[in-house]
Amino acid sequence: MHPVKILVACDSFKGCMSSKEVNAAVALGLRAALPHATVRCLAVGDGGEGTAAAVAESAGMDSYPVPVTLPHGVPAKAFYYRNNDLAWLDAASAIGLASVPAAMRDPEALASAGLGQLIAGALDAGVRRFRIGLGGSATCDGGMGAMHALGFRFLDSSGRELAPCGASLGRVASVDRSSAHPLLHMAAFEIACDVRSPLCGPTGAARMFAPQKGASPLAVERLDKGLLGFGNMLDRIAGRDIASMEGSGAAGGIAAAMAALLGAGLHSGIDMVMAEIGLREALCDADMVITGEGRIDAQTAMGKTACGIANAAAAAGVRAIAVCGSMAHDVDLSTLPFAAAIAATPADCPLQEAMKPAIAAGYIAKAAQTIALRQVVGAAV
Repeated sequence: MHPVKILVACDSFKGCMSSKEVNAAVALGLRAALPHATVRCLAVGDGGEGTAAAVAESAGMDSYPVPVTLPHGVPAKAFYYRNNDLAWLDAASAIGLASVPAAMRDPEALASAGLGQLIAGALDAGVRRFRIGLGGSATCDGGMGAMHALGFRFLDSSGRELAPCGASLGRVASVDRSSAHPLLHMAAFEIACDVRSPLCGPTGAARMFAPQKGASPLAVERLDKGLLGFGNMLDRIAGRDIASMEGSGAAGGIAAAMAALLGAGLHSGIDMVMAEIGLREALCDADMVITGEGRIDAQTAMGKTACGIANAAAAAGVRAIAVCGSMAHDVDLSTLPFAAAIAATPADCPLQEAMKPAIAAGYIAKAAQTIALRQVVGAAV
């Protein structure tokens, strides 16, 4: 019997550990239980925060800094990861919710300019093919800020220029492209969406995500109404239905603006990542894959990393085991494509303790040992 081959491909545990760090903890536990096993790790993501860094880790890309302005006006550096003329970048590195103090979170006022600045910096450095993860943004401006930073101007019905922010969405009548970045026509954009939400409506950008970005119930209503009108304008520009596209509501509607104004393609984030790092090919040389995320819940099946990898594993005839920090009490594992799933954190561990990286790593390693004993040793007996 040949030594078991295990592929480890876990998403980040948000706010705690990166994909690379989670993978390392899983590998440590596996090797402790199965010293002769072949363990290979691939960092992954689904378009959310940390996706670009995960791809760079697995694909061997170098990082490059760009000066940007965070949504609340603070200067910072964001990064893109590059291989020749191809770059991966995350919106969250320039306009992330985590970068904005809680007291300053206001998606009607905050703008996505930092993402446009990051794209412009990469364009000027020679990047022509963009892969952009949009998860984790602090904004709900329909992408006005990002497009404005790339030279687009948003005008009202009288031809007056509007401030590029969420509060202006409902007043946009047209877009002036005469000053757009001169290299944009040479660039191609593909968006890695970590959500399937359309631009507006009950499951749209405002109603689903603006509350967690600091919007009051009244602000949510204003933003959703504004996105409806903004989406109609984008539809007219593009000559096709942009606002109802799956994923167009990603990052407060940035996906919709990029699709209409830059011709960007919208895709499942995990599918894009798996293709970029050769994960499906890696599955062909594995006996089992261990994947996971910080919490397994109702959203796991909605295009998230762990589910996407498990589905790919099933197609390759490989068992997929999930490890997570915690698991929702009402989750029905029979509806998910995992052969088994295990929550690493003990039920009596306080959340504040569980979120400490060193403590989380220990629990994850222990969970991986349990997986090895149950799924490999136990299966062989």
